[in-house]
Amino acid sequence: MVKAKDTAGQDSDKRMLANAESVYRLLIETMRDGLAIDDETEKIVYANDAFAEMLGYSPSELIGKNWVDFTAKKDHKAAQERLHNRKNGKSERYEMEWVNRSGQIVPTIISAAPYFDTRGKFKGSFAVITEISEQKDVEETIQFYLDLITHDIANQLQVIMMSAGLLEHNFPPSYIDEARHDILDAVERCNRLITKTKRAGQIRGIPNTSVDLSSAIKEKAEVLARVYDAKVHVEGFDTPVWVKADSLLGELVWNILENAAMHNTKVDKRVWVSGEREDKLFRLSIADNGPGISAARKKSLFVRTERFGGVGLALVAQMVRKYGARIEVQDREPGKPSSGASFVITFQNSEAA
Repeated sequence: MVKAKDTAGQDSDKRMLANAESVYRLLIETMRDGLAIDDETEKIVYANDAFAEMLGYSPSELIGKNWVDFTAKKDHKAAQERLHNRKNGKSERYEMEWVNRSGQIVPTIISAAPYFDTRGKFKGSFAVITEISEQKDVEETIQFYLDLITHDIANQLQVIMMSAGLLEHNFPPSYIDEARHDILDAVERCNRLITKTKRAGQIRGIPNTSVDLSSAIKEKAEVLARVYDAKVHVEGFDTPVWVKADSLLGELVWNILENAAMHNTKVDKRVWVSGEREDKLFRLSIADNGPGISAARKKSLFVRTERFGGVGLALVAQMVRKYGARIEVQDREPGKPSSGASFVITFQNSEAA
């Protein structure tokens, strides 16, 4: 009788243990943060779905690999120092940049701790990985627009002050007319900068939906031809093209079109706009016959800290990220930068609204 009770109790304990393991596994697999476990050689022995998706792999593709190989710096020396700390029982919290399958940087915060077996032998580490791409994007955006206010707008205010000073003296009429023109031009530049900055602030609050790219292209192409006296050739937008974007898609199109015309000093300004479908994607190309962009500047054009592209292209880069799209800059004629630039944006197709 006692033996029967013991067996029943053991069965009950096993069921409770199995249920607890099932609950914990469900919790780990459904948590929004990544969770990874490595062994004493820094090889991944477990990765939950969230961490795998963060890097663009399946869990099975990560297991058995050295986790350092997925980081941006691949700093094995620093990893060894952290491994030493973990063997001594130390937990840590630090920032780490990873590289996902498509080559994009994924900034995260790591909360890592050691684990030991029942005999106290070090077996490896487990870490909770929290992606902070959005927070980093906000920080960079704030810094960019602070720089913009203290530099670009301050420069225009300096122009206004100097030109206004000329109006107080008895200079020839031609000088006065030029000063007035400079003041109006500087005010207009400030107004454009402020408008684009306001647009950037609106982006986060507007949900992505299905938007007709053709309508935005046709509308902005007509404005460009009128404002900059540019010849705009549009091809591939006779019918609606529905892509994943938001109600500010026209701003993205306008900023690239305006960039193509604004920096083109030729009398005969030309812009070519074309599009083509590629399976579940749609490629938009906007090319010009301007001065072109060097290889070095192409790499830094959308890096906000470099500020080469100005506020317009910074806004474009922000919108592209939000849409889950991709942007690249090419030569209009391959291998000939002086032939002009071509901005290519690859959107995700969407169902008609």
